[in-house]
Amino acid sequence: EIVTKNFIFRTREFEQMEMQFFVKPGTDDEWFNYWREQRWAFYKKHGVRMDKLRWHQHGPDELAHYAKDAYDIEYEFPMGFKELEGVHNRTNFDLTRHTEYSGKDMQYIDQDNGNERYIPYIIETSAGLTRNLLMFLCDAYEEQKVADKGNDDDWRTVLHFHPVIAPITVAVLPLMKKDGLAELAQDIQAELREDFRTDYDQSGAIGKRYRRQDEAGTPFCVTVDYDSKEDGTVTYVVVGSGMVQIFHNRAIMLVDTAELPDEIDSKRAGEALERAKEQLRQKQSIQEHRMSQASLAR
Repeated sequence: EIVTKNFIFRTREFEQMEMQFFVKPGTDDEWFNYWREQRWAFYKKHGVRMDKLRWHQHGPDELAHYAKDAYDIEYEFPMGFKELEGVHNRTNFDLTRHTEYSGKDMQYIDQDNGNERYIPYIIETSAGLTRNLLMFLCDAYEEQKVADKGNDDDWRTVLHFHPVIAPITVAVLPLMKKDGLAELAQDIQAELREDFRTDYDQSGAIGKRYRRQDEAGTPFCVTVDYDSKEDGTVTYVVVGSGMVQIFHNRAIMLVDTAELPDEIDSKRAGEALERAKEQLRQKQSIQEHRMSQASLAR
């Protein structure tokens, strides 16, 4: 690689992640399809927008001389669809050539099948680490236009990272520095820090602190307020719901502090968001009912 362009998509020095999986000849098609499914599932698991991904099969003019079949996973970067990683059926070319030039017998002895001998086929997956990093950043990045105090040209940057890859999983924010809220928030952070990557922020207005976490890609925020001292609940904020304008497009729900580690578990993030949306729908229904009653009273 000697050409540099498109930020870190192509660099002079890069990290490559490769796996070579050895299989019995005749089972290579089955394993090839298996690893295609596994590599596709990897991106889905980590929250990548699947409509931004596609498969590209190598045609006769693209296929390497040693390959039986090859597919690339391509992602739609800002500069268009580009290769993200490849899955290849390399047949037994590598080990056969090694035997030819080294004089070493590279046959595998299958002791579970009558000591059958064969040169294994290789299914290879190959992905660039820096290219994956660029892809996750591009996929998470969003600029949102918001109206703040009559300013129609107000924008904010949000990184929609999946909790598994977010640099900070949860931020703990005391509503105020005084009245013991900061100390309570620090205690909560200390407990969460045992299992999650955490941040503590008590500087500035709560809205600005939410924005800072939006820009850092933090998926969850826990706000400690005066109710926290009274009933042990905190405001638990799930980023990215796009439903509650006053909290910067976040869905808001109340949870007991004792349940926080379970709630923040990334496997339950989707369930938490659905509960938050349902709570919001109920709140909106109550508000609409009250407005209707007030209208009738007038």
